[in-house]
Parts: sequence; structure tokens; C-alpha cells
Amino acid sequence: MKKNTIMVGTLTLISLILGFGRESYIAYLFGSTQFTDAFYVSMIIPDIVAGWIGYTLINALIPVLKQETETSKLSSEKLISTAFNYVLLISALLAVAVFMFSEQIVGSIAPNFNDIQMSTGTEMLKIMSVAIIFSALSGLLSGINNTFEQYFFSSLVGIFYNGFFFVSLLMLNNWLGIDSLAYGLLVGVLSRCIIQIIPLLRTRILKFKLQLWHPSLPTVGKAMMPIFLSQAFSQINQIVDRILASGLSSGQITNLNYASKLGQLPTGLIGGTIATTMYIQFVKSANNNNLNEMNRLYSKGLMWIIFLGVLVSTGLILYGDSLVSIFYYHGKFTLNDAIQTTGLLQLYGIFSFFYMMLPISLQFFFSFHGGKRVMISSITGVIVNVTLGFILVHHYGVVGLVIANGTAVASNFSVLFIMAMRKVRINPIKNIYAVIMRILPGGIVIVIMLSTWKFAFPIDFSTNNLVLLVRGGMALFIVGLALILLSKYWKSENEILRTIANMMNNKKIITLTKKNKKKVEI
Repeated sequence: MKKNTIMVGTLTLISLILGFGRESYIAYLFGSTQFTDAFYVSMIIPDIVAGWIGYTLINALIPVLKQETETSKLSSEKLISTAFNYVLLISALLAVAVFMFSEQIVGSIAPNFNDIQMSTGTEMLKIMSVAIIFSALSGLLSGINNTFEQYFFSSLVGIFYNGFFFVSLLMLNNWLGIDSLAYGLLVGVLSRCIIQIIPLLRTRILKFKLQLWHPSLPTVGKAMMPIFLSQAFSQINQIVDRILASGLSSGQITNLNYASKLGQLPTGLIGGTIATTMYIQFVKSANNNNLNEMNRLYSKGLMWIIFLGVLVSTGLILYGDSLVSIFYYHGKFTLNDAIQTTGLLQLYGIFSFFYMMLPISLQFFFSFHGGKRVMISSITGVIVNVTLGFILVHHYGVVGLVIANGTAVASNFSVLFIMAMRKVRINPIKNIYAVIMRILPGGIVIVIMLSTWKFAFPIDFSTNNLVLLVRGGMALFIVGLALILLSKYWKSENEILRTIANMMNNKKIITLTKKNKKKVEI
């Protein structure tokens, strides 16, 4: 599991770097305008529709598919073929519907758009409607690969998506202008579908057969309903956000998108990586009704997420201006855009813990078909987001929207955590206290080191990007060195510090082994 986590995390990091390269290039080409606002509003429709299908089916299918693979290979292959056929059919029908009603859809989620934004968003949505098919299939294929613990290919999704999107922009920008964004997204989604299907065809796990029934289909369908509804409530959040944001001044939706990409980077890199590699372990423990093991995995996952969350949160709050300057402050992206994006990014830093802890909490419940409880938490999040959104956006604009989103995610996680502790019969206060005490020594060191380095070397937006990169790299180096020294000289049974010390000892052992091997060969 540790090896898989490292592999998935490394590939996810490469994907995110490519993603920021793509976003940076978009900011360079188009800045923050009413046209980019139209793109970032219309692009969420394929994500919502395809994500709704893929997310629902994957989380209902994987526990059942895992049991099928352990009993009958032939039966599991038939279940995969059946699921593939239904996803292809449903996503194709939805793609046609989105294409035909593009204008009405854009008008519904962005009622305050002007005529130019409406026509731009409608045209882009028609182009991107085809992406619904490939995006839904990509989600299904990713879940199947993860079920068979083929994490390498599912982790390549982001790399292919961002890489092909970026290349498409380079080739099409001068020819198509703003529409190149829509075509770039379509090419990116197609590429991530292809890379997912290759290993399944090669190993003959997926076979193209007209299979429309399987005995486990009712079980999957029953498990899908609460997940489907919980995902529907989550999509309401996104739709409400876009409705509220459509009334903001030109460029603010784009700045919000750039800030959210940086602010939620750790959600995929840390929270998503840990959740992905632990999900199959959750499923195995749930199938054996091993509540102690489920609690151990969940608590350990939360411990590392919170520990790394201290680094992330402090870094985003103190060094947010540097990140915005490095990735976005060039070309048509103005100083005012950079300042506004930085403020939003710092707010994301405050709520980053909750964004990162949500994926593993969801996977915990999906491992034993606990979709009904996820639905309850989703409803709580929607109520909080809608209520605070209408209040805060009116008074604080886009800042209020970020606060509403963050508070809703915090509420969603809190409800899930309490219900998870009830499932494993553990006192939630006692559990979270134990987790916090494990991360406290290292967390304090992280905050002190990052704060000291920030105030020792204050830098503004006018600073050269190379200098900003060096300062950020040195900050991480100092934090790492401080944690190594703390783990080495502070005699404690703290699990995190002990793990860091063991990692360093293992590195020394590997080095010595390599040296001895060379001597023997000589």
C-alpha cells in the first residue's frame, strides 16, 4: 500500500505540474476576461454530467466487482462488460441532450451573463458535449483498474489529459482563438480514456460484448441510488456557485478558478492519493467485517493528511502570493488579478484540511455501501453552502463564495467523521484527540520554520520568479531538515516522527547495501 501510495502520489504530482503549466498558459494567452469566464462556467457541465455517472457507478460497482473477482473471473468479466455498455449508452444520450439544449443550460447556470458570454458559453458547451462520453467511460475504466490494483494506468489520467490539452492549445490557439480551449478539453478527455482502456484490453479484463444483464446488477443498482442522490446534492453546490458567480464583475470567475486550482491541489495530491490506495483495503476489511482494521486505516490516513495539511495550509497562507506570481502573473494576467487570486488562495489555505480529508471519508463509507450516510452529509453541505452563499456573496462577493464553499466542506466532513466513528464504535472526540497529538510536535515545527523564513525574506509580486522558486525550495528544505533533526534527537514514541526516523534509517541501509554490493562485484 505504501509503494502504491508513493507511485500514485508521484504521478499525481507530475499531472498537477502539467495542469498548472496548462492553466498558466491559458492565463498568459487570455488573462481574466468575460470569455474565460464563459469557458470556466460551461466546462463544468461535462464534468458534472460525466462525473455523476462515473462517480456513482464506480463507488457502487467496486465492492461488488471485488467480490466477483475473488469467486469467478468469468462472472467479473461479464459484470465489467455490462457496466461498460450501460455507461456508453447513458453517456451518449446525455451528450446528445446537452448538445441540443446548450443555450438553455448555460442560461440556467449563468443567468447574469451578458449576450456575448451567453453565445460564447453556448458554442463551447456544444463542442465539449462529446467529452461527456469519454469522461464517463474514463471514470468507469479508472475504477476497474483500481479494483485490480493497476494504479499506474489510472494515475496517468491527469498526465495525458493535461499534456494533450496543452499541446492542443499550442496548435489551435492562433487558428481558433478562445474556442481552442473547448477543443483542447475534448482532446484531453479523449486521451485519458484511451490510456485507461489499453491495459484492460491487453489483459482481456474488458471485452466488447453486447452484455446487458448480470446477476449482481440489482445489487449494484441498489447501492447506486444513495450515491446518485448524494452526488446530485453535491452538484447542486456547483450549480448554485456558478449562478451566484455569474453576477460578479468580469474576470472574477476566472480568478476564482485559478485560486481553487492551487488551493485544492493538495486534495488530489494528498487526500485523493491516500484515499485511492486505501479504498481497496477498506473494501477488503468491510467484506471481512473487520471494524478494527477499518478504524486503524481511517485514523492513520487522517493522521497523515492532517500532518501534511499543516504544511499545506501554512504554505498557502504565507506563500500564496509567490505561488500566484510563479504560475499566473505574466502575459495578460494583471497585477490586480494576481492580488485578488492571492487573497482567495489564502482562504482556501484555511479550509484545506477539510478538502483533503473528504475523499478518504467518502471512500470509507462507499467500501461497505454506506451511501445513505454520505447522502445525509451531502445534504448538510448543500444547506450550509446555499445559505451562506446567498448571504456572503451579497456582502463580500467572490470572497464570500469561497468562505461558503469551505464551510460547507467542513460541515460535510464533520458529519461523515462522526458517523464513521459510530460505525467502528469509537468515541469521535477521543479519536480526533489522539490523531492531533500525533501530529502536534511535527506540526509546530512546520509552522515555526515556515513563518520564520517568510518574515526573514519578504518578497512581493515584482520579484523574479526564479528567486521565488529558490525561496520556496529553501523553505521546504529547512522544514524537512528540522523534522529530521526532531525525529532523530527527540526521544518520543510519536508515530509520525518514528516513521520519519525509520525512513532515514532505511535510506542509510540501502546506501550501505549498495556500497557493499559494489565491493563484492569488484
